[in-house]
Amino acid sequence: MRWRESVPTASFAGWRGNNMLVVHILWTLLALNLLVLAHEGGHYLAARKAGIKIYEFSIGFGPRLFGWRKNDIDYSVRALFLGGFVRMAGVEETIEGGKDDEQLADDDPSNFKNKSLWARVAVLFAGPFSNYVVAFILFAVAYAFFGVPYDIVDEQAKVGYVIAKS
Repeated sequence: MRWRESVPTASFAGWRGNNMLVVHILWTLLALNLLVLAHEGGHYLAARKAGIKIYEFSIGFGPRLFGWRKNDIDYSVRALFLGGFVRMAGVEETIEGGKDDEQLADDDPSNFKNKSLWARVAVLFAGPFSNYVVAFILFAVAYAFFGVPYDIVDEQAKVGYVIAKS
């Protein structure tokens, strides 16, 4: 028995497998956060188009890691990369029964709850819709590079030609 085979390892995969597990977890978190960015970006763009006051656009939850402020909107990246949110005027009060930090007047036209039903539905629908757009783009790119999958078992053998006198 060689020395390497006799040394116990923490997993069946050995040290290389453990490193690959970390790489796969990081790729998964990156992919998840790109989807969250697209989803929350859909809500954000629809709210801006509808004229709703936006306080914050954030990727992640928990403590703020870093961010910046532009056009009275806080953009931030937070510690737990498992989601995101767009904080808009009137949404927290409407959904959670809480109060916004920067309370707008009830008759303010930039308040979510003062918008028409169609504008509110468009803002809420824009997030999931952007997920469908991203999925369509990813499938189109995958099909362009790898082709449409098909089952080889269903493929019949084809004779191209027969050599004379064979």
